[in-house]
Amino acid sequence: MLFFLAFLILSPPSLLSLEGADEKYLKLNQVLFEFYNHFESLEKNAEAKKSAEKLLEQYPDDPYFYDLWASIEWTLIGHELNLKIDEQAKISHLPNYAERAAKYYALVEKGLSLTESTEGQIKAKTLLARANLFFDRAKFTARFGNGLSDLSRADKDSAEAIKTLKNLLAEDQSFYPAYFLMGAIRYGLTAKTENSLTYQFFVWLKSKTYAEFYQTDKNVLDKTRALEWLEKSYQCESPELWSKKNWIESGIFLAGSYENYKKNLKIAKELELMETKEMPLLENLTSLFPENKGLKEKLDLVNLRVRILKNYLFPKR
Repeated sequence: MLFFLAFLILSPPSLLSLEGADEKYLKLNQVLFEFYNHFESLEKNAEAKKSAEKLLEQYPDDPYFYDLWASIEWTLIGHELNLKIDEQAKISHLPNYAERAAKYYALVEKGLSLTESTEGQIKAKTLLARANLFFDRAKFTARFGNGLSDLSRADKDSAEAIKTLKNLLAEDQSFYPAYFLMGAIRYGLTAKTENSLTYQFFVWLKSKTYAEFYQTDKNVLDKTRALEWLEKSYQCESPELWSKKNWIESGIFLAGSYENYKKNLKIAKELELMETKEMPLLENLTSLFPENKGLKEKLDLVNLRVRILKNYLFPKR
């Protein structure tokens, strides 16, 4: 709890004056913090899911609580099946998991139904939740679905998320939380296709997500541009409590993206990226989530790599 209070204190002052609806998002962010602080713990994941379900019972008319629950359930199932973050597994034949998948889709659909109209609501807030939920369904279907037909459905949902965010940004390009999913989906698409011309051609020919990006930028498979969107989302933190999840996840995804991106850099450029971007990011994330072992290990490895490269580039005489 002390670390969570520190998390709030580090945030803009407006977060500390809680009135009305803000209070429920403080509860949401507390569950979110505990979830990411103990991300590797199966037991803590299960506790976070129960907490998210209680919040859903309290606030059944708010799509952001469906997004929270969906993110936790996606992670929990992956951890239960001992999957790495990028590994897939068919679950429809597994006892209990088919029912959980059905519940997942039902709750995400319920959340999406709450975003169909922006009347009487903050439009950007509603559209961001809608994009988040489309992405929740896309990543669940892609990870736990049944082959090519489900991958096609996941691609369609991913494209809907991008389309929603493009509409949002067309009205306000300074709405920085929207850039997280834009960058994350584009980076993921690029990373998966970069070593296979066949896969690139297939994506170009069939992917609705690719088509949505192509309307904005013809050079879709551009890691650097995707990384810039992720950096923009993380560096320009929104003061709104309801968008805190997108900001946190932009930082965590950005850390993984730097790890991948620097593999293709020359040594001097790799060192520059680690010292000016990756290390400060990981230091901030580990201060926010001190119990997250994965982030701590990443920071230790970056520190070690920096020392090795400095000794190589600037040997002492």
